[in-house]
Amino acid sequence: MKGLLIAVCTLLGLALLPMPYGYYMFLRLAVCAYAVFVFLQEQKKGVCFGSVSAAAIALLYNPIFRVHLEKEVWMWVNAGTIVLFLSIMAPWSIIWKKVKGPVKVLFVLLVIASAAFAVVKYRENERLEKVATHERMQQEQARAKQEEKMECYRARKGSNTKEMVLMDLVLFATGDEGAKERFRVRWGEDAVSRLDLASEHDRAYMLGNRLMETIGDGDRDVGRQIYKNANNLWGTDVVTADQIWKDFQERNACVVEVEKKMNAINAEDWNSNGAEVFAKSFFKKQIQLKIPK
Repeated sequence: MKGLLIAVCTLLGLALLPMPYGYYMFLRLAVCAYAVFVFLQEQKKGVCFGSVSAAAIALLYNPIFRVHLEKEVWMWVNAGTIVLFLSIMAPWSIIWKKVKGPVKVLFVLLVIASAAFAVVKYRENERLEKVATHERMQQEQARAKQEEKMECYRARKGSNTKEMVLMDLVLFATGDEGAKERFRVRWGEDAVSRLDLASEHDRAYMLGNRLMETIGDGDRDVGRQIYKNANNLWGTDVVTADQIWKDFQERNACVVEVEKKMNAINAEDWNSNGAEVFAKSFFKKQIQLKIPK
């Protein structure tokens, strides 16, 4: 009896130290088995402190329907279990009589303080868990809202037409997230990342090439000629891709303001039909002129 008591209390004491996960699983089994043994011994006396305490310990440590507590709480539970086992199995009535009054008071206060600390710690952990859960829910809601917004951007009617691509080029250069998302779908994440990381000059050059490819149906030279014809740029210093881009951006800067205003008024109608109608009308001249023979 005493050997089992010492062994179980030693196992519980070692559990106060950092131990591998398997040790705590073994501890559950050992403590539960010993608690059942103590319950059967104490039950012979009828319903008493020992039988009730042993039953509670067996339930708490049972390895089948496991009770999940924070590590800090388990430390106090393990310490309390040691005290309970000793109080049940050891002849405490004899020892208690020999203890002086002040020590008894100190012991009682220590037990009360320990219990209070365990309760406060448990409630604090519970509060932190609620805060963490609330933050996770907010993050999930934010992600869902962002994904819904991205889906709305991707679903803009007519987004693959020439006119809409030209409009998105202007918007993309100003950091518009809708245009960026549509380009991510159209050209891929890598192409958008290169544009984001490029210097101002390189970015203008790459956007100029995209502009000419769009106008020329994939042929930059054709696109360059159509754009220069449409805007009477022959004989000017607008020659390179970055120069053509800057000219295009300056001519169509008003598109950015239109996009902002219409999204503010009625984003759903603007994305479902308005943007396409506006783009076709606004960019019609720039992409329909043919190369002169």
